[in-house]
Amino acid sequence: MFDWSQLIQEVFFGELDEKTIRAVSGGDICQSFSASNLSGVQYFLKCHRNGQLLEAEFANLQELARASVRTPKSLGYFCGADVAILLLEYISLVDTGDEYQLGVALADMHAIPAEDNMYGFKSSNFIGHTVQHNTKNQNWAEFWWQQRLRPQLAMAQQAGLATVKASSLRECSFDLLSRHQPKASLLHGDLWSGNKAYTASGEPVLFDPATYYGDRETDIAFTYVFGGFGSDFYRGYSSRWALPADAAQRRPLYNLYHMLNHYNLFGSGYEFAVNSLLRELGVLAVR
Repeated sequence: MFDWSQLIQEVFFGELDEKTIRAVSGGDICQSFSASNLSGVQYFLKCHRNGQLLEAEFANLQELARASVRTPKSLGYFCGADVAILLLEYISLVDTGDEYQLGVALADMHAIPAEDNMYGFKSSNFIGHTVQHNTKNQNWAEFWWQQRLRPQLAMAQQAGLATVKASSLRECSFDLLSRHQPKASLLHGDLWSGNKAYTASGEPVLFDPATYYGDRETDIAFTYVFGGFGSDFYRGYSSRWALPADAAQRRPLYNLYHMLNHYNLFGSGYEFAVNSLLRELGVLAVR
């Protein structure tokens, strides 16, 4: 097993107190640690063998720093030949807090536009540990198919998913989105309950983003998948910027992206969820 603690000592020699390095829980993708400097300031460190993944997270958090919603400050990263460490602000978190304020803060974040009015991001990043393609496009329907659904569907079909034809899903996607050209909003990109928490005072905190500029409805859609967002959250969001009346029609298409990604990450246990969305969209193939 790789000794991350030793590497942290070597990389941050003289900056962090080696006696304070402790493994902490921090998701199922990276190994995480806390450590303090000689003045007692605490930090959170994420470690992974894929340097691109942590470099992308560093860029994501830098982008989200444009918003007023709190995210961990990305302080720097080290990338070696086959190891990487991301150094973050340490925030002590709890599970419950001001959900209404979280909704307000998210709406304010979504109000931040892409400076070039394009959908996408300056580079590819990751959704989980799957590459998320972000080649920019001025057409939302084209972007959603080319950069989101098409790559995930291709991987899923290669892994054995045979319940939908690419041509059928493409036609469905364009039917739903061809007349929908939303503002290119700053997005979290992976907004489920496991990527939000609160400080002890109730202030909402978002982390582990898969940031890009796109339809704000995609962030809201994913909050319905695994639960964990109460009515106060949706009331807070609507108080700032209510969704269009027809947003629910696009929700299954947007959540299909995440369920295909879960199928690709975790296997056939997610086939039922994928097929449920395909059935809702009217494109489930008859076996």
